[in-house]
Amino acid sequence: MTQKTDYRWSGAARARRLGRSAARHTLRPVIKRSTREWAAWMGPAWKGEGLLGDEERVVRMPMHRITHYYADVTGAIVRGYLIVGGPWDYLTYPMEDATWLYACRHTRTVYQIFDAGLRPEETSEYRKQVWKLRLGKSGRKKLKTRRALDAYFDDMRRTYHRMREQGYFSQAELGGSPKKDVRVAISRDGTVVRLGNGRHRYAMARLLELPEIAVYVRHVHPLWVRDCMRHFDTDAASAIRQGLAELQK
Repeated sequence: MTQKTDYRWSGAARARRLGRSAARHTLRPVIKRSTREWAAWMGPAWKGEGLLGDEERVVRMPMHRITHYYADVTGAIVRGYLIVGGPWDYLTYPMEDATWLYACRHTRTVYQIFDAGLRPEETSEYRKQVWKLRLGKSGRKKLKTRRALDAYFDDMRRTYHRMREQGYFSQAELGGSPKKDVRVAISRDGTVVRLGNGRHRYAMARLLELPEIAVYVRHVHPLWVRDCMRHFDTDAASAIRQGLAELQK
């Protein structure tokens, strides 16, 4: 009988992720400057909801379109901008190398419980939260007691089974905020890049081999927007809408 992997933490994957994080920190001034230069060129509408509202930024994205991963949310560097310039999209890596799985304890939790069959108490995420509680720190999602932590994992199990039986619902469909959906970015060449938010839900969708999920487009690269404007011969907002529609096919 073949023994399933327990998806242990990978030092090599963690090193790759930390390397990109260090590069992102180094390039932070470049990303800020590029974003503000593009914003000055396009005018006030280039920032935030001047182009698309939150509801418009939630789209049903085929899973096969999400081909790369970037753990550090670029939007945190220049807050409020839908379009973020600079070389951030060169710091992504393809999903095939599994860094997204082996370097992130939250993602691994899903595979450890629902594929390898581990109990929540055996996962690295649970142990990390217990360690924080013992130190008097607030755990993830402000989990302050062991009971709350257990309830959090019970809710994770319910989410997984609902997703398996009913498919993937957006946060708006569940009564939540669009910004709480799995976040993605669009690179300069139109590559869909998964960001850090919604790690459990994205891992569940991958494990269940769902055809599509609801994503929140956190930011897009200005060079992709410029190409869309030329291709569709329209303004920036309309170009982004049409470009996103193409990516949903």
